[in-house]
Amino acid sequence: MTVPSDAMAGEQDLATVTATSQGNPVKSDQAVLTTTALATYSMDCSSDNPALSGLAGQKLTYTVTLTNTSNTTDTIVLDASGNSWTTNLPVTEATLGAGESTQVIVYVTIPADAAGGEYDTATITATSQGDPGVSDSATLTTTALVTFKIYMPLVGNDSSSLE
Repeated sequence: MTVPSDAMAGEQDLATVTATSQGNPVKSDQAVLTTTALATYSMDCSSDNPALSGLAGQKLTYTVTLTNTSNTTDTIVLDASGNSWTTNLPVTEATLGAGESTQVIVYVTIPADAAGGEYDTATITATSQGDPGVSDSATLTTTALVTFKIYMPLVGNDSSSLE
């Protein structure tokens, strides 16, 4: 028996097998076989806008989408790594039913002393608690914008001296 790929964890199918004697067709017996779909874990972790830019000192907001692509409910744990700049995950865990999605916010703060063009990369990793060997990640890149300062000379016009 082949379990369909879209079967939910715990779904069952029954098959009845009947054996009949060839020598005496009156004699037969039956057995009922039960097949149960096991839980398989998978997920998707992505960002529609994985690269943002901002001014030094600015806090930028990323949105990361988590989708439970497994056939059972799973709790997914989030972690940020590889970053030098302050990266905050207000939500670090989400429990999702099979096929459900949610969005989580990630904040990255550009240091006040960041030079224009400097960048930092944070990897947001989502890990299954049903099977900790299953994970996916999204890479977020934050760039400090180049800023220019223009100094204008102060030119005065003292109209009182013209009288």
